[in-house]
Amino acid sequence: MFYTGSKNRVQVTAIDGKSINLPWSALQPFFSPSGVQGRFIITYDGDGRLVSLVRDN
Repeated sequence: MFYTGSKNRVQVTAIDGKSINLPWSALQPFFSPSGVQGRFIITYDGDGRLVSLVRDN
């Protein structure tokens, strides 16, 4: 891992160009030596809380 620090949020870009701010812990399972790449499906509850994040194959 090249980055070390105390950030706990990650900003990503949706297909439609919107920016989404996610907790780092949601992306951590998808981290590889080259970073996090790919398309993901994000599900939120009615209050806007993250419910799931899965890789879109």
